[in-house]
Formats: sequence, structure tokens, C-alpha cells
Amino acid sequence: MSPPPDTRPSGRTALLGTGPFGRRVAALLADACDGMYTPPDAHPEHAFEGADTVVAALWRTAPALCERLDTLAYETGVRWLPVVLEPGQVRVGPLVVPGTGPCHNCFETRRLQHDPQPAAAAALGAAYDRDPDCGPAGYLPQQARTAAGLAAGLLRAPDTEAGTVLRLPAGSRAVRRDTVTRRHGCPRCSPDRPQRDLGAVMRRVIKEAAGVR
Repeated sequence: MSPPPDTRPSGRTALLGTGPFGRRVAALLADACDGMYTPPDAHPEHAFEGADTVVAALWRTAPALCERLDTLAYETGVRWLPVVLEPGQVRVGPLVVPGTGPCHNCFETRRLQHDPQPAAAAALGAAYDRDPDCGPAGYLPQQARTAAGLAAGLLRAPDTEAGTVLRLPAGSRAVRRDTVTRRHGCPRCSPDRPQRDLGAVMRRVIKEAAGVR
């Protein structure tokens, strides 16, 4: 099957890379998509200036940085893509396209909902945010190459791929593909879809069912 045509408009891709893994992925993507490397300093908003897309290649989960990047994406209308070396896997995504799909905050919320140990996951993320040196000491070369290849594919994808997440478990060749669903009433990506009051809905259903008898 031939890949879908590149429907993305031409524009600058800004590349952020943290840690050895992130910098290697950023370097590979710079060659693959003619991207421009931007140092991930204390002012990540510089990456969004004049960019069509921002890629953040990270050597570990970084909740605070990702939240900042997500906020900037919605403030500027620039789409962004995280590439993260996580425990036991490489994650590429979600592809965040402001105005089209779910935000990164919705992804994090959904992930904690399905995590069998959400408290431990949250504690690990908080520890990484506190300590800039805490994290995995190394990575496999094929992890960086595969991550860059998967990211390059998503960068060429149309905006309808917003919310796509690709995962490659360590020691596996099978890529898992998932799609994030927006949260109802999310103030960032779904403000026109108010949060439903489940209790009110259930009370109405029970009342209507009682009236049928």
C-alpha cells in the first residue's frame, strides 16, 4: 500500500531535543524533514515563532514541559508532536492540531484513566519535573531511528490524523496505533462541548423508566 500523499503546507519544522535520545532523534529529523533545531531552554515559545510544526523529542516524560508546549500550541495555532522515550517503549504522539483534534492534556488525562498504577505514574512525572538529571541513562540506536521514522510519517500526515499515538514496545517490531478522544468540556480543545452531568442524566432515565410502568 502506498503512503498517503503529503498534504501538509510547506513550512518550518522546529525541533526540540532533550537528553541524548531527544537530541539524536532531533538530528535525524533535521535531515529527514529539513527541520531547524531549537535549544529547549527556559523559553520554549521561541520554537513556535514562524514554525508550521514543533516536534519535542524527549529522553523521558516531561509533564510540565509538555503542558507548556500544549499551551503555546493553542495560543499560536501551531501543531506539535511529542516523541518520548518511556519506560519499556517509545511513544510518538499524540499529534496535536489546535482546532482539529484533542489536546495533549486530554491525552494525559486519558492515559491516567487507563493506567493500572496512576499514582505511581503521576509521582514519576513529578519527580522528573523536579530533577533535571533524573531519567534513563541510555537508549538503543534503533529506538532513535525508529522514533524518527515514525515521527517523520506523522509530520507528513494530514491534520485529520490529529490525536494519533504510535507506540513501539522495547524488543518488538509491532507498532501499536491508538487515537485519543477529546474530553467533553475540555476548556482547551473542546470548549463548545459542555461537560455532561451524569447524575442528572441517570436521574432523568430512572424517572422516565418509572413512568413507563
